[in-house]
Amino acid sequence: MSRIRNGIYIGIPMLLMTAIVIIVFIPFDRNSSQDQIVQISTVELGKVVRSFSGEGIVEPQSEVLILSPASSIIKEILEEVGSHVNEGEPIIILDPSPVQSQIENIQDQLEMKQNSLRKNKLNARSTKVDLDYNVQVKKLRIASLKSELEDQEQLLEVGGISPAKFEKTKQELELAEKDLIMLKEKNSINLQQLEADEEGLRLQIEMQEKELAVKEEALSKM
Repeated sequence: MSRIRNGIYIGIPMLLMTAIVIIVFIPFDRNSSQDQIVQISTVELGKVVRSFSGEGIVEPQSEVLILSPASSIIKEILEEVGSHVNEGEPIIILDPSPVQSQIENIQDQLEMKQNSLRKNKLNARSTKVDLDYNVQVKKLRIASLKSELEDQEQLLEVGGISPAKFEKTKQELELAEKDLIMLKEKNSINLQQLEADEEGLRLQIEMQEKELAVKEEALSKM
């Protein structure tokens, strides 16, 4: 009886262990079969290329702003935005008419100012001659009065002339000398004014010649 009991006691645990093993391992077998069913593809090594459609703006790495050599009207565009151009290659063609008109206007003004400068030089030369002549006349008048005054002084000593006449000649001499001083001052001012006018015309001509050179250079680039 004891052996039968021992066999029963040993057999019951074995049955329980077998049942546990079946319960534990059967679910794992089912999951393994499901994993094999959901497998899609095999991973491969290599370059992956995918294309997508979308919208965007392409911006240049660097941008160069080119100014027009002169204000004008664009007649023709030779290169579009983003085009590759070489140094010295024309991009647009401008209408040269406005610049040509400005050049003609400057040339006319230059000719007028050059004529004014020539007239000013002739006027200055003529004025200087007149002023010098007036000064010489005054000097001769003074020399004559001095000589006359010396003669009258001798006559006054011997009673050959009245003191009033002597004083009158003396006053005329003093007045003539003052007139000469004033005339020289006026002549100096007039000559300085003529020189200033000439210098002003020269500066205007020089500035317009530079402006003309700039316009002509701009025209050559159009």
